[in-house]
Amino acid sequence: MGLKPASQQQSPLDAAYRYLSYRPRSEFEMRVWLDRKGFGRRAIDSTLSTLKANGLLDDLAFARFWRESRESSSPRSRAALRSELRQKGIDPDVLAKALDGVDEEALRIERRRRRLPGWE
Repeated sequence: MGLKPASQQQSPLDAAYRYLSYRPRSEFEMRVWLDRKGFGRRAIDSTLSTLKANGLLDDLAFARFWRESRESSSPRSRAALRSELRQKGIDPDVLAKALDGVDEEALRIERRRRRLPGWE
């Protein structure tokens, strides 16, 4: 008796809820993760539809979360944020909305402040 594939051990929706419990995810991240867990395409598509319908999977909200998280914990330039979000599968139009209003000067000052104690 070998181990059953993930798709036979739990539902893809239960797996997705658990994956989302750590932090918000992009649709691309969720799709790749569910695929790696061994769920079929139909099950993945259905799960993504359910998550989106319930507001638990929203690429714009995710991108804004990512931006805010980076701004507060580890400031990045607009270009670095764009690169990170592209790697997470965020559509260019969504990226533009999420990065609208990024203050490059404020980010530079914050990075400098964190690297150089006593610098104001």
